[in-house]
Amino acid sequence: MPTERDVDIRNHPEYINVNKLKISRNALNLNRLRSALRKISVPRGAEGDWVEIGKVMKIIDEQLLNEVSVQAKESPRLRKNYNFHQSLDEKCHRFINAVEPGAEVPIHKHPTKDETFVILRGKVRVTTHRDDGSIIEDVVLCAEDGRYGVNIPKGVWHTIEALEPNSVIFECKEGPFVEHEVDGILNVEKKG
Repeated sequence: MPTERDVDIRNHPEYINVNKLKISRNALNLNRLRSALRKISVPRGAEGDWVEIGKVMKIIDEQLLNEVSVQAKESPRLRKNYNFHQSLDEKCHRFINAVEPGAEVPIHKHPTKDETFVILRGKVRVTTHRDDGSIIEDVVLCAEDGRYGVNIPKGVWHTIEALEPNSVIFECKEGPFVEHEVDGILNVEKKG
């Protein structure tokens, strides 16, 4: 792997020298530039991992939200995650959660980790609960209404409910992923 990144066109009147990859200024066009940049590596973080330029950022845009929302509608669960973390063992889990009306998200808790929800699109209800299932707090997240997110402390029973189609939230919580154990899902008899 390269040990340095050398991009300096001021000292190279005929060539752009990028890690010993020479690109003629006269022959430079967009496709050749993209191809050349894919071959260049830059450092990522303090661990010394290397990634290719152009593959560093994952953009959260309308196209991504639409793609994940379509997948949520096609899912029997009526929800779909798009993970930004590379492994379920990572220390921090960051993901988009597209949720459709009618999706069942059981009342649950995370005994050792906080969880944060930030609304990206649509309208989502977040509720916290007592051990008997009764509601402690009821908050509707909606960017148009100026209510953008919540942080739920560890050990608090909670759930979410989509109030509009194509609702998408950004979630963040500590990893690694642990399946909900028997005591992680609140089993409450429905009344009525």
